[in-house]
Amino acid sequence: MRYLIQLAIPLMVVIATAVAAPPPEMTAAGLQSAVEGSALTYLAYSAPHWIWLAITGYLEISDTSCLGGLSGLNVLLTCVALIVLFSASHEAANGWLIYFLGTPIAAAIGAVVAKRFGFLASE
Repeated sequence: MRYLIQLAIPLMVVIATAVAAPPPEMTAAGLQSAVEGSALTYLAYSAPHWIWLAITGYLEISDTSCLGGLSGLNVLLTCVALIVLFSASHEAANGWLIYFLGTPIAAAIGAVVAKRFGFLASE
């Protein structure tokens, strides 16, 4: 259940960006395009999460470190999303590049912090 909650954060960011975007055309083709765009956006935002889950599963890393890495990714995603959504500048969209380049560092920092302090331990 904790993993599903961690994967819901990218979905919330997709919903926030969809709300902030101009509304789609009220035709079947417009709505279909909006739904397809949202699905692809979710896949893009959650790709680092899935990669982190695959790496930690393959290397058999502890649940604490795995959830810590996911938490680090969620913190980075939330910060970048807030910066991009609340900025009026067109260059703010480059913040997503920071997200995709910073995900390995954020996951590593989250895993180290969680393992060191053990605040995500299951017991």
